[in-house]
Amino acid sequence: MTVLQSLPLRTGHFRYESGHHGAVWLDLELLCLHPEPIRVLAGRLASALPSYHVETVCGPLVEGAFVALMVASALDVPFTYAERIAATLAVLGDAADRLAASAGVPLEALERVPNELWTPADCPRCARGMPLTDPMTMTDGEEP
Repeated sequence: MTVLQSLPLRTGHFRYESGHHGAVWLDLELLCLHPEPIRVLAGRLASALPSYHVETVCGPLVEGAFVALMVASALDVPFTYAERIAATLAVLGDAADRLAASAGVPLEALERVPNELWTPADCPRCARGMPLTDPMTMTDGEEP
């Protein structure tokens, strides 16, 4: 199983918590609905980390903490959580890779999902008058 098989991927015109706009939405709240497949993926992620000599695993409180806890358990290291901080099975777009590279921080991910990220002022979908999509009212794979 892959990360994307565990998460419904939706396309449209979305506003993320950061305020940026993008074309892809992953339903993270569904990630740990069935924990065993995610535990397997967390184990795969943990197996990519030993060369970093990980002492603690930290994950974002919203959904990522569950995955971080599983990774910490697989590595037999302490776990902690934070709000809005990277720890990941999948990377959406290339902004996280650029940020990690500029900060000199390694970013490991099992999958990378192509996605463009725009500020609202630079969003081509806003410029075309496309309304924001409510991800809670869409079905899997639906285009607005």
